[in-house]
Amino acid sequence: MTCTGAELLVRQLEQEGVRHVFGVPGVQLDHVLDALGRARAAGGPIWPTRPALSPAR
Repeated sequence: MTCTGAELLVRQLEQEGVRHVFGVPGVQLDHVLDALGRARAAGGPIWPTRPALSPAR
């Protein structure tokens, strides 16, 4: 089975017991955010979060 770097990162985060991931979404993190979403859909413990939008927006 071939894994991407993003999938390996998510696996390591799970092994380390990480429960929440905070960050600013951007094109450089697209693959990681996709892997986090797949892991969550499969019952994984990691919750990717989004920054709250400012009321001024």
